[in-house]
Amino acid sequence: MDKYSKKLVIDYINCKNISNYEYLENDIEFMKQVFEISNDVIFYDCCSETLKNNYNFVFYLINKFKNNVDFISELCIKYISNNRDNSDECIELAIMTDEILEKEHNLKISDIKTYVNTTYNEILDDVMFTVEEYEKENNEDLGLGFAIIYYSFKNSKITLDFFAKKYIDEIFFNEHCSFEKNLHKQFKEYEDVIKYGTNRFLINYINCYDNDLSSYISCNIDLLENIKIELISIKRNWNDYKKLSNNIKVETYIDELERFINEKKFNISFTVDDLIKYNASKLGFSDLLSNDPYFSNTFKNDLIEDKKVLSYDDMQCLSFSKVLAEQIFVNEDIAIYRDDVEEDKLKSKIIKMPIKKH
Repeated sequence: MDKYSKKLVIDYINCKNISNYEYLENDIEFMKQVFEISNDVIFYDCCSETLKNNYNFVFYLINKFKNNVDFISELCIKYISNNRDNSDECIELAIMTDEILEKEHNLKISDIKTYVNTTYNEILDDVMFTVEEYEKENNEDLGLGFAIIYYSFKNSKITLDFFAKKYIDEIFFNEHCSFEKNLHKQFKEYEDVIKYGTNRFLINYINCYDNDLSSYISCNIDLLENIKIELISIKRNWNDYKKLSNNIKVETYIDELERFINEKKFNISFTVDDLIKYNASKLGFSDLLSNDPYFSNTFKNDLIEDKKVLSYDDMQCLSFSKVLAEQIFVNEDIAIYRDDVEEDKLKSKIIKMPIKKH
């Protein structure tokens, strides 16, 4: 039941003479009724300064007028500017406003987004430092430190969800770790993922990095929405993945080897093709090259071994080409970027896979 009569609120909206109106303009319940009936942001200017800096009131206004991106942006920025001591409240309002702006497809550069990203990075740096120091002293694994995030913001689901989604992005979309590749390692067919249970697999995968985060996600499954969308793309490309993977490995190996030789300006006594074929024979990836018309002829193991004298440049190239081949074809330290693959832009680079938390 409303605290004030509808007639009083309408009289105020219509600028009729009302006694003690200054008291009403400082009352959160009265001004909420004003906004509910008028649906007009103009009455924000009538609110007292105390009310304008009331967290619950600002929270209400941002949600009430979420379609008015200019108004809620200014509202949020003003609150942050005037209430920097209340950092938890500022972070929550900024996250909420930033998410609303994104849903409204507001493409302008937002001071709020800058504030959110800066704050996130600062908090993450503190968390990682705390994790490192704690693990040194206690010999206990804190994973990615989500436990610290949880206890810092346990009273704000908005902030916890924000950090959880950020952590999920770090795990599943990090360029230094190919989730798709790991998925293919564990399952022969995509139907096997379904049989195992999508939620179960994703939560277990997250658990490899952070136990506390996986526990939080298991109670908030909706936070897996983005990665489930990614799984649809993985399913669509499942059968072509191995072929595309092999093509990228071969192209990457050739490109990196040629780049190395050209940059060093080596004078070698054999061709780059000879070097590629030699390592393919020695390390067992000849079959990958045999599908390429350019390398379809018979591989010869003795192209380089029969040479009686190898120069210093020859030895340098042999050493680099072997390490490079082992990295790509044996240890498979290479990530495949699906967006590039779908657009037939076979871009890739050699990377070291991160060590998972256990």
